[in-house]
Amino acid sequence: MRKMNDTKKNTKGSTQGSLGSTIRRIRELRGWTQSDLGERIGFSPSTRVVRVGQYENNKQFPRGKTLDNLAKALEVDTSALLDIDLSNPLQMYHALFEMEQYHSIHPECIDGKYVLVFPDKIEGKTADFLQHEKFLEEWYNARNFYLPTEADSSSTIKKKKKAYALWKYEYPNGKDDYYLPEKDEKSLKEENSRLQEEVDLMYAQLNADAESKKIDDALQPFFEHTIPNLSTTLFTFDLNIAVLEIMETGVLATKRVSSTNGSSMNQIVSFRTSDILKNDNTKEKYYKFLCIINAMTEYGKTVEKNITAKNKELYISFWMDKKYKKITDDIYLSEMERLVNRKNSLTPSEYKRKRQILMDHIMFSNISIT
Repeated sequence: MRKMNDTKKNTKGSTQGSLGSTIRRIRELRGWTQSDLGERIGFSPSTRVVRVGQYENNKQFPRGKTLDNLAKALEVDTSALLDIDLSNPLQMYHALFEMEQYHSIHPECIDGKYVLVFPDKIEGKTADFLQHEKFLEEWYNARNFYLPTEADSSSTIKKKKKAYALWKYEYPNGKDDYYLPEKDEKSLKEENSRLQEEVDLMYAQLNADAESKKIDDALQPFFEHTIPNLSTTLFTFDLNIAVLEIMETGVLATKRVSSTNGSSMNQIVSFRTSDILKNDNTKEKYYKFLCIINAMTEYGKTVEKNITAKNKELYISFWMDKKYKKITDDIYLSEMERLVNRKNSLTPSEYKRKRQILMDHIMFSNISIT
């Protein structure tokens, strides 16, 4: 029984775990004042604060219709406010909620059976089979739904704890769907990004075969061409030159396309396929890039390519093993992008001079990789 067994006082005078403490905790979880709760119960304006305060400080105990009105006002089941009678299954369920609150007893699923786990005592052992399996399943699912994760921010953790407490107080008459705490801006951004990556992956998989064939067919006229003067000891420099020449034709090049090659691969570059196929000039520049990639593989460098997607636009992406991180890090996309974007605002001679400065910088910052 709450009144008889609890002796610890909280800072506001009511006994922790008592009926008064429970009323106060639910009210505060709802974000209500004593006056707010008194109004919901139907007390007169002059007595609201006093009467609710008496309940919360265990100086008065609601009975009968008053108790029903109080539970209704708090939006909880009446069993959450009764002195516990363990012969009543529903009241026993609420007693278990308090056992978790004060003793960390909680449900887990072991070998397909829902059991109560007592930390540091019988952890990892199967308890006697308990009745009310449906209740334990609901509790188990709710507890794991609201359990904080390492990715949760402090505000999300706080909201999850509040939502879980309300779920328990409202049981069994709460909403069928779990309450999703309001996410902070960072969490929403991360979740939206993850969902977009999943959509992009599905879109790429659906279109990969057809897009790859379209590119191969478009490059057929160039397969007999040879690309001379590859500096085989400085593949990174050759790659940068080839990427810049492709970008100068108006092809979008990026590294911001999500990886589908696993954590062991780094992205070299991704080209928007619609840009590559735009005209013979873009195809020829892309073919030169492919020749450099093929030369790298002949020298034992592992390079993979696949069709990827971003916002329903298809890309052809190239990847290398992370042990060649130096190569992928030294593809100067951002510098080349800035240069190409300024091309129309520069005179031909100014553009040529700045282009040479960038190429010299790339040349002298790279080392042999063979």
